[in-house]
Parts: sequence; structure tokens; C-alpha cells
Amino acid sequence: MSSSTPIRIHIPPSMTKYAKSASVYISDDSEADVVAVGGVVMATFESQAHVLLVQRAANDGRMAGLWEVPGGGCEDTDPTLLHSTAREVFEESSLHLTGVTDMLGEYRFKTRSGRRCLKLNFLIQVQELRVPVAVDEIPVEVDPAEHQAFAWVPEAQLPSDQHPITSEEQLLAIQQGFKIYDGRSKHASV
Repeated sequence: MSSSTPIRIHIPPSMTKYAKSASVYISDDSEADVVAVGGVVMATFESQAHVLLVQRAANDGRMAGLWEVPGGGCEDTDPTLLHSTAREVFEESSLHLTGVTDMLGEYRFKTRSGRRCLKLNFLIQVQELRVPVAVDEIPVEVDPAEHQAFAWVPEAQLPSDQHPITSEEQLLAIQQGFKIYDGRSKHASV
């Protein structure tokens, strides 16, 4: 899936640090060759917070069948890390990112080709969730070349055998997303 519409993102002042290209962001980082991003999409269904997870394709080697948030590698044509996040979320879920609210952490790993990767995870907002909808009304669509399924998963079901996560660091970012999202939801309903 490729994005055919211009990407418009609300970037709050707290996120301007990430409003730069991947190459500029890591220019002073001697421990990273590439940057990857993840978009943590949260929604409330039946009074309970859920996160959008996508399941890696069956032919994806050691990662086959594992679950993660939509995301992937930054490209040279992405003007900023936040635009990379928007593009990747769209490519992996067909959802349109409209805002980035929080940085949920970063971690490092080696890619299959041995490159040193810095991964940044962001709590994001998507256009399709601007108004309350039922879970089955959200038009999530995965690219079968990369992912075989998607699920909206409540925090109580993570981690689980039903939704094994790609890494401990990915799980920590998701848990941080729940903490922030739940805190805002409780504050908003007071």
C-alpha cells in the first residue's frame, strides 16, 4: 500500500525534536545506521482502551506470526521522522495519521542485514478515530506481503500467547501508550 495523499500532521511543540529527517536525527549518533518508527494507535471500545496490533506475515522468518504496532523504516524521501510514522502507519494499516502526541521511548537492535537500527515509538492520533465508532467500523487494511492480520487488543490481554509481541521493548512502548492514554481518558471524563 502506498500513500497517494499529502500527509498533514499536527506537530505539538513537545514533538518538534522529531520534526527532522532520520539522517539529521542520527547524524550525531555513532551507534545507529538507520531509523525505524512505530505508531501506537489507541481507541476505546466498550469502556476499555485497546491498541491496534498487526501480525507479521507467515513467511517473515523468525518474526513470522509475531505482533507489533504499525511501523517500519524511515526513507530518505520522508521529510521528518513524524512523516515516516504517518507513511508507515498508512502502508501497514490504511489509517491516516493526523497527530503525534507523545514519544513512548526508543530502543536499538540489529536488522537482519546487520545494520544498527534506532527505533522510535510514538503515541498517535488517526483520522478514522476522530469520532466514536464501533471497532468493526474502523477501516483497517493490512498489506498481505508484510502482515497477515490485525487486532484491537486490550491491555489485560498483553502479553499473551494469543498476541506474542515482537520484542520486550515493543511491549514496553505499548504499555507506556496505555498508561498515557488511560490517564488522559480518566482526566477527560472528570
